[in-house]
Amino acid sequence: KAGADIDGKTNSNETALHKAARWNRREIAIALLKRGAKIEIKNGDGNKAADMTTEQWMKDIINNYDEYVSNEKIKNEKMIAAKLELEQKLAERKKDFGY
Repeated sequence: KAGADIDGKTNSNETALHKAARWNRREIAIALLKRGAKIEIKNGDGNKAADMTTEQWMKDIINNYDEYVSNEKIKNEKMIAAKLELEQKLAERKKDFGY
């Protein structure tokens, strides 16, 4: 909902990030973090969002979001560079064969 508090709590004192972590919903957790969800908020049991999952990859995304984003950008840039290189080679091959 537009204007909703990204860190608003449920009746069980959990934020949306707590819920996303509990259910290992990667894309939701990333979207919440991208919009500024706070990782240090504790629920009614004293658990932070990263405490809600048993999956290390989810803990890493939550606890190291800035590093995760940086690594994803690097991967995307490398993929784009590789695609451009392949397209260039294909264009050169077509030229060599008169296409």
